[in-house]
Amino acid sequence: MKKVELLAPCGSMAALKMAIACGADAVYLGGNQFGARAYAKNFTNEEIVETIKLSHLYNVKVYVTVNTLIYDYEFTEVLKFIDFLYHHDVDAIIVQDLGLLKTIRKHYPDLPLHASTQMTVHNPSGVKLLKDEGLSRVVLARENTIDEIKHINDEVGIETEVFIHGALCVCYSGQCLMSSLIGGRSGNRGRCAQPCRKRYSLMEEDNVLIKNKYLISPKDLNTIENLAEIIEAGVSSLKIEGRMKDPEYVAVVVSTYRKAIDSYYATGKIQITEKDLHELRQIFNRGFTKGFIFNATSKDFINHDKNNNAGVKCGKVVGVKGNKVTIKLDLPLHVGDGIYFNKSNLGLVVTKLSLDNDLATIEVANPVILNDEVYKTKDVMLETSVQDFELPKIPINGSIELFINQKAKLTLIDDRQNEITIESDFIVQPSINQTLDSERITAQIGKLGNTHFVLNNLDIKRDANIFVVTSALNELRRKAVDALIKLRETHHKRRPPLTYKYHEEDYRRFNEELELAVYCETYDQYRAAKDSGIKRIYVDEDIVKLVDDDAYLVKRRINHQDQALPNRKLVISDLGALYKALNHKYEVISNYNFNVVNSETINYLLFNNVSRVTLSLEMNEAAFKNLRYSDKTKLEIIVYGYQEVMITKYCLFSSINGCKHCPRNNSKHYYFIDEINEYFPIRMDKACKMHIYNSKNLILSKEVLKLKDYGYKKFRINLTCEDYQESLTVIKAYQELIMNNNINSIEEIITKNKVNNNYTRGYFNKAIM
Repeated sequence: MKKVELLAPCGSMAALKMAIACGADAVYLGGNQFGARAYAKNFTNEEIVETIKLSHLYNVKVYVTVNTLIYDYEFTEVLKFIDFLYHHDVDAIIVQDLGLLKTIRKHYPDLPLHASTQMTVHNPSGVKLLKDEGLSRVVLARENTIDEIKHINDEVGIETEVFIHGALCVCYSGQCLMSSLIGGRSGNRGRCAQPCRKRYSLMEEDNVLIKNKYLISPKDLNTIENLAEIIEAGVSSLKIEGRMKDPEYVAVVVSTYRKAIDSYYATGKIQITEKDLHELRQIFNRGFTKGFIFNATSKDFINHDKNNNAGVKCGKVVGVKGNKVTIKLDLPLHVGDGIYFNKSNLGLVVTKLSLDNDLATIEVANPVILNDEVYKTKDVMLETSVQDFELPKIPINGSIELFINQKAKLTLIDDRQNEITIESDFIVQPSINQTLDSERITAQIGKLGNTHFVLNNLDIKRDANIFVVTSALNELRRKAVDALIKLRETHHKRRPPLTYKYHEEDYRRFNEELELAVYCETYDQYRAAKDSGIKRIYVDEDIVKLVDDDAYLVKRRINHQDQALPNRKLVISDLGALYKALNHKYEVISNYNFNVVNSETINYLLFNNVSRVTLSLEMNEAAFKNLRYSDKTKLEIIVYGYQEVMITKYCLFSSINGCKHCPRNNSKHYYFIDEINEYFPIRMDKACKMHIYNSKNLILSKEVLKLKDYGYKKFRINLTCEDYQESLTVIKAYQELIMNNNINSIEEIITKNKVNNNYTRGYFNKAIM
C-alpha cells in the first residue's frame, strides 16, 4: 500500500522549516505573483530556490501555486515564472486557469500539474477531463462527501487531494465573486477580502429574522478522528490549510496529523490523545466541524457568534474589584498568554499574574462582567515548546581509502542509499615524524556540525604509517558533502521546453450578426423573452419542464450526481459537463462560471465542442479591448443582471429553523444585509443549494457601445428577480441599445436604480487586482 502524503502549508521560510521538522511529506507555497494567497508572506524567486533545495534534501516535495486567473497581458510573464520553476526542479505546479493548464501541458510536457481546488472539481466526469488533459492530481472540492471521494477514486484512477484541516470557504471553492464585485479584490486573483467573515442580518421581506450575526462564516475543518476513512477512500494527499498562519500553527497541526497517520499505518487505527486534540483546539480554531466530507449539517458548519479564533475555555470570572479580575481556572495560565472575556467582548495579553491554587488575579483596562467565561486564545507555553523543533540531522555512513602514493577516496552513503565517491587532489604521503591515526581521521570526516548530516560510521581502509594535512581532509569532506547534497536536491531530469507563441485556431464561424440572449430564472421571465421576439433564450433547470420549445437549458454549476446530459442545446457550467459534452450533438455554450479571461482558454473550450464562450464577470474594459482572440462572434458578454456572488452547499435556513423560512416553500424575498445596509438577495434552487447575489444590479449602457466598437456582437442579460413587466422593459431597452445604439431606455432604467443605490458597472471600469 502506498502511504498517503501529508501536505503542509508554507507562507514563510520559518513555516517551511517547521513543516519539514514535523514530518510533512510535501509542502505547498506561492511566489510573489500568480498564487491564490496574495496576502501570505509568500516567497521571492531566490527563496523558492532555497526552499526546493532544502525540501529535496529531506525528501520533501514542493508544489508551487500558480492558481490565479491569467489575463492575456500576463501570459508572457507567467510562463517565465513557470520556466523558472521548471528549471529549478519544482515537483508540481497547482493551476486553476484552463488556458494556462493547456499551455503548460504543451510546452512543459514532463512538468506535473495539479488541479487547484478553485476549479471546483466535484464529480467523476470533471476528474476524467483533467486526467485526459495529463494532470497528475486533482484537488477535490471541499463539498465532496467521503462516499463521493471514494467513488471518484475507484472510477477514475488519478491522484486526489483533499483538505483535512483548517479554514473553509463557505462557497464552492473558486466560485466566490463577493469580494471581487464588492471591493474589487478578487479571490480568483489571491486577494479575497473575506466578506464571509463579516456580520450580516437575515431579512424576510421587511422583517429581520436574524440580526448582526456571522451568518456565512464557517468553522474550521478538523478531520483527525476520521483520517482512517479518508485514507481508506483512496486519497493520495491530505492537505492542511494555513499559508497565512504562523510557523507555530504549522508545527502543531503537522506534527499531530503526522502522529495520527503513522499510528494508522502501524496499528490500523488512528491513535491520538486528548492532549493532541486540545493542542489542535488551542493553536487556532473558529470552532471545529468535520465538514461536508463527513456530512456536517448546516448548523454544525457555521459559527454564527464568532469569526476568529475561539480559543479554549480556561476559566470563569469569580471576582471583580476595580481593575482587578479574579478567574477560577480550568487550565493553567501564564504571563504571555492571550485571553478573551466572552460576554465582556474583551481580549488581552496577560502581562501580570497572581496565582493562588486555581485562582488567578490579573489587571484589566476595561470593565469585565462577573461570571463571564474566559477563553485562552494564545498559549505561550505551547508555542514556545514547538519553537524548539529543529530540522533533524540526516544520518550518513562513509568509507575512506588512504594508501601511500595514491589519491585518497571518500565515499558517503545516505539514508536513501544515494552514494557518492570523491577522489582527492592530493597524494597520501608516508609519515616522517607524525602518523595520522584512525581516531583523527574519523574526527575530521565527522565534523559536519554546520551541515544537515551526522556521520554514523566511517570504514577506514589505510596503510599503517601515513600522513595527510588536516586541511586536505577537511577539503575532501567538504567536496563529498557538497556532492551528496547536490544529488539529494535534484529530483528530476528535465527536458528543454518548447518555445511559447500564441496561436489561434481557425474555427468554423457561427452567426456573425448582433444578438441578444436572455437568461430566465422564472417562467414569467421566459414569457417576456418570447413575447419580445428573443431567439436565444437560456432557461434555468428549475423551470425547464415548463418550457415546450428549444430554449437552451442552463445546467447547474454543481452536479454531484454527475448526471447525463439531456438531448438539447445546453449552457454548461462545470468541467464535468464539459467532459460529457465532448461528443454532444447539440450546440453547447460555456457559461461565465468557467472564468474565461484569456485567449488560450477560449481556444481550449472551442476546441472541445463549445460553440460560444461566455466571458468572465471579472473582465474589465482593458481586458475586453486587448483580448487577442480575434473572432469576437464566438464570445458572449453579460451586460445586465444581479450577479451571483456565491453558491453554497451550506443552507442558512435549515441551520436556523429546519427549513421553515426556506424560499422554496413560499414566494417571499430574502436578503442578507451587511454592516453598511447593502441588500444581497438569496435564492434556494431545487437541489437545495443556496445562491447569493450581488447587492447591486449590473447595468452596462454606454459600455456596450464600446464593446461593439471592440468587435463584440453577442450580449446577454440575466433575469433573476424581475417580474414579467420588468423583464419586458429591460429586454426592449437592450434591444434598442444593441441593435440601434439607442441608450435612452437603458439610461432610464439606470436612473431608477440609482435612486436606491442599486446600480453597478461591475468590473468594467475597475483595475484588475
